[in-house]
Amino acid sequence: MGITTSPIVVHLDTIGMDDYLASDDQAKTVFHALQAYGFLLTHQPPKGVLRRYTFAEFAAVIEMNYDVTEPRHCEVVAVLREVHRLNSGESPVRAKLKSIVITRAIEEYRAELEAFAQKHEGEIAALAEEVNAGRIVLDEDEHWDRVDLLKGALGSRCANAVGSREDDQEEALALAESWVSTSYSQFEPRTSLLLAFWLEGIDAVCGRLSRVVEA
Repeated sequence: MGITTSPIVVHLDTIGMDDYLASDDQAKTVFHALQAYGFLLTHQPPKGVLRRYTFAEFAAVIEMNYDVTEPRHCEVVAVLREVHRLNSGESPVRAKLKSIVITRAIEEYRAELEAFAQKHEGEIAALAEEVNAGRIVLDEDEHWDRVDLLKGALGSRCANAVGSREDDQEEALALAESWVSTSYSQFEPRTSLLLAFWLEGIDAVCGRLSRVVEA
């Protein structure tokens, strides 16, 4: 789901929530607000279309329909605006959560790639031996193209993880690209073959390189 400034999701008569930052007390008030006033959002146009709302927009809808000079309504609106500020600004708590989300996305991708490498160690080692013996020549330009593809794949995953804010997505993309450059940009047989296997498919790569050896 990721971090988003518009975590309230409405479709027809159903209301859902993405992850958001709040204290325990604030979260209780948000839950109460959805129960007591959530129906107002389901009545907002256009009907039948999935819509997203910020906490500030939810507060504004309540203000339009209730007398917020009454303490019970006033408190809910105030808390919703506090939670909105917490989730839309770059508070230390939010920055830390964003860092955790990006790191987790990178670590999950790293684990998947390492598991793939271990599973296909035999094929990678066999072809690497052919490269080292000079029977196969790997194309360096193709290697750098694959590095760019890997940056794009991981960058998309990280950007999706942090939500819809452009600055968050740019930070996620930059961190993903930096990690790929550090971890997988070396032009050497095992790394190059692993990226080829991962991005193009084992059968396609093995078939193409086997034909080169036979020729």
